[in-house]
Parts: sequence; C-alpha cells; structure tokens
Amino acid sequence: MTDTNSLDDLSKGEKNPETKSTIIKYGVILGLVSVIMAVLTNLLGGADPMNPNPAVSVGLGCGGFIISIVIIVMAVKSIRDSSFNDGKISLGDAFLIGFLSALIGTVIAALYNYINLTVINPEQLEVVREMMEESMESVDEGAQGFVSFFTKFATNPTMQFFSTIVMGAFFNSIIAIIVAAIMKKD
Repeated sequence: MTDTNSLDDLSKGEKNPETKSTIIKYGVILGLVSVIMAVLTNLLGGADPMNPNPAVSVGLGCGGFIISIVIIVMAVKSIRDSSFNDGKISLGDAFLIGFLSALIGTVIAALYNYINLTVINPEQLEVVREMMEESMESVDEGAQGFVSFFTKFATNPTMQFFSTIVMGAFFNSIIAIIVAAIMKKD
C-alpha cells in the first residue's frame, strides 16, 4: 500500500486503471440513465412543445437528479473504499472523481440530444422555432433583437450541445463539491 491516492498517481503519470475505469464506468452509467430519462420524457409527452406535460418533465427531472447524485456518490465511494485508498479520500480527489464521472455523463446526454434533434426528431426544433417566432410578434421592437438571437440559439442543435456541456459542467461541479465534502475521509 502507498500513502498517495489514486489521482495523485495519475497526475504523476503512473497508471491506476481502477480510478480511470471507475470514472468511465460511472460516467457511462450516468449518461445512459440521462438518455433513458430523456427518451421517457419524450415518450410520455414531457418534451412536446405543442402540448407539454409538466408533471412528466418535473417528475422525471427530479428523479433523474436524485439518480445522478446517487451515481456520483457511488463513484466516489468506490474509489474511497478501494484497497488502494484504504478507505481514505481527500476533498479534491472526491470532487475530481465525482465531477469527471458527471462530465462524462453530461457529454453522453448532450450527444444524445444532438442526435435526437438532428436525426431522430428534427421537426421538434421547427415547432419550437415557429412558436418562438409567433411569440416575437407580441414583443416590443427593442426586445425583438434579443428574442431573435435567443430563437436562433435555442433552435440550433450545435449550440444546444455546447450549452448542455457548459451548463452541465457548472451544475455538476456544485453537486460534486457537495458530494465530496460529505464523502471525504482523510
């Protein structure tokens, strides 16, 4: 056994496949759960722009959020409790494990959303675009430029892909630091 933890070894160039594989494993699980939740939301009408079902969106959104936290906790716990770490993990390492796992999940979810909006269900964006353009008619002239820009942004699958990753990274960092603070053992 060594005194250093797994991420210190990785940063020094030594490979600990347990840490990398754990981060990837839980990141992929989180990504798949996110995709399943998105598919369920679409199938149950939560994402229908013409007739959205807010109960479905909120219910699956809250459920997905709780599942995400559980998966991040499982990733951190898996590394912390491994024989390599002897049941110890620093705040920074716990944060990094949780954040990277969640980031992998976010990228998978963003890829699914991009594929959904460009291949599977591209007409969904057209409906949203039409609804936003109709709502622009009731907006004063000063705000129409902003609404027009927002419409182009919101209905562009590439922009949605990148904004999902950026926003996901932001929110995942908050979740990861909270999980890390709870899970750390020095």
